[in-house]
Amino acid sequence: MDAALRHASTPAYAAVPLATPPRIWPCLLLSVVLVAGDALLTLWWFSQGTPSTAQREQFWWYALLPGCLLAGIAVSLRLAWYALWQLYAAVQQHTQAEHHAWWLRCRQESASVRDSMLWGPACSDTPSRDKLARGLHAAPPQAKEGVLRMADVLTLADATWQQRQDAILAKLAKTLATWLHGSRMQACGFAWCGSAAAWSALRVQMQQYGLHLPPHPQLEGSVAMLEYIIDRLHDETRPVATIICLGLHCPASDVSRSLPAAEAAFAIMLGCDGGAFRLHRPVPLSDSQHVQRAQDNAALDEAPAAYLSASSQSNTWLEEASWSLQEQAQQAYWGDLGPLQAWITLLRAMDQANINERATGWLAKDSQQDWLGIITPAVPLTKGKP
Repeated sequence: MDAALRHASTPAYAAVPLATPPRIWPCLLLSVVLVAGDALLTLWWFSQGTPSTAQREQFWWYALLPGCLLAGIAVSLRLAWYALWQLYAAVQQHTQAEHHAWWLRCRQESASVRDSMLWGPACSDTPSRDKLARGLHAAPPQAKEGVLRMADVLTLADATWQQRQDAILAKLAKTLATWLHGSRMQACGFAWCGSAAAWSALRVQMQQYGLHLPPHPQLEGSVAMLEYIIDRLHDETRPVATIICLGLHCPASDVSRSLPAAEAAFAIMLGCDGGAFRLHRPVPLSDSQHVQRAQDNAALDEAPAAYLSASSQSNTWLEEASWSLQEQAQQAYWGDLGPLQAWITLLRAMDQANINERATGWLAKDSQQDWLGIITPAVPLTKGKP
């Protein structure tokens, strides 16, 4: 996450000091001193002997010409130094401006969502996911084991934790096999949010469909991976056509939880073009200025239509920036999602962007860091009118 925070921060540029413009009075004073000094030296030289008639006739040439030449050279060097320094400063400022413009263009790069899948205690397929997004789905029953289960994944009441995880992975593998049918695995990258053992088990499940996942995912961790995913999709030196983000949360029973945990899984297929949505770079939210940066990343001059919060609580900085909270109780339907909290909030915001056809924000905490992001429909938006 630290690397993502550094990448998200505004680049700092060294200040280029400007030279002081040459003033006329010091230049005139220097010229007078040089000419007067030359005249005095010429008088002293003539006083040491008896000059010839030709030398007396050229006295003013000896007395003025060298001094004027020296004064001209000194003033010219001062003007040349000032002009060269100004040129250097202009080149440095132009280089910094070009780099900052390039950085802004990179910040506005995004990932296109080609397809997505979301499973949870109240969301088992596309129809139930749509009902949940529209607020038409009932909350799951209170957990007796401290875990909100995905009821349709495994119906056996006495199933062990390992059996349930394997069942979820089997369903996840089937979805991936459908997505990747007839496509080249080499053109895909994989980002994983889950344990290393679960990834190995998913590889075994995928082999049943003749597909071989890499031993380790290219990216692994929290929602901060979006920074690197967008970079990889837009990297011209090492192009990746598609990156698939996967996540699994299958907690063991624990009745002592104040908030029940929840089984959940997701998959998002991301690319550079196509799809119905665009995921813009998230911003680590720790200051009011970061709200404006999130809007800049999505090329929005005004706040999005609404935003979803994982905690269902409004944020002071977002309220000051005229972001309106769309109240949807996430914890009642999803419980404690652990490392998947931010991803589930992002997918819920994606569903709202689909329903409202408007830019939608999302706010979630991941690894003790608040993240703020925006999802926009793939159709071009009028700047300033999200």
